[in-house]
Amino acid sequence: MTQLHCTLNDVGYGRSTEDVDVVVDPMNHSTLVGVAEAVSAAHTVRLPNVWSALAMKGHALRLPDANRERHVQDALALLACADRTEAKRELTKSERAGVNKILSSSYLSAVENWMPLDQTHWGEALQEMRRLRPQGVIPVPPLLQTEMPLGR
Repeated sequence: MTQLHCTLNDVGYGRSTEDVDVVVDPMNHSTLVGVAEAVSAAHTVRLPNVWSALAMKGHALRLPDANRERHVQDALALLACADRTEAKRELTKSERAGVNKILSSSYLSAVENWMPLDQTHWGEALQEMRRLRPQGVIPVPPLLQTEMPLGR
């Protein structure tokens, strides 16, 4: 999911494809697209929008054996993609719960988790974080705290 959203929104994301949970990239004929093409017309394959994908990453943080750093890294890329998405909308209750898990995660404050995302997109991720949580603290690395947009 992350790679598709990054590809569509021209966001540089440095983790290799084989390390991404779900790769949906019609340009490169990913396996999920092949499965979707093979499914009969009676079935629908739904691909999440950027906010739903972000919420899934947040919910995944609660799993007992979750690779939390990886989920946060993917979430940061998705946040940058969401900032580039034209149609902004309010989150559903379920999406809001997942996104809040990410925006409250102490893993956001580790600069190592920001490194897979191209530094030119860090500001976009910060901007979307502030849009999604207009008030309150969001744990980001000290070097990015001055870049965080002010809340309402």
